[in-house]
Parts: sequence; structure tokens; C-alpha cells
Amino acid sequence: MATEQGSDPEVAVVVVDGEQTLACVVVNSVPGSRTGIEVSTSVNGLSKAGMAYILRDLATKWEQDAAIEALHG
Repeated sequence: MATEQGSDPEVAVVVVDGEQTLACVVVNSVPGSRTGIEVSTSVNGLSKAGMAYILRDLATKWEQDAAIEALHG
């Protein structure tokens, strides 16, 4: 995976080699909204239930990391 950022820090281009990619989740901000997001997903070779499990596990880990960061600054 490669990323490239231009002069605008909120704009990035991501290139993914999709040959062996099982799933992709892209989260973008909604133009003109400070808090809105758009989510695009694609699953190939992995069940939606399997992907949901992975995302829940990732969310749990991120929540734990965020709690630790909040405690330790």
C-alpha cells in the first residue's frame, strides 16, 4: 500500500494492490461538514460476518489504546 499527501493535509491518495485484498474500508469526511463522514466498503473472499468480527476486534483494541492514552496523556 502506498500513500501520497499533497499540500492539503486533509487530502491523501491511497493505492492498494487489490490482488490479495480481502476487504477494504474507506472513511472520508463529508464536504462542507465538520463532523459528517462517508464510509465505503468492499469485501472479496471474506464473509461479511468475518469482516464484522475483525472490525469489532479492532474497535475494542482502539478503545483500549485510547483509554490508556487518556490516562497517561
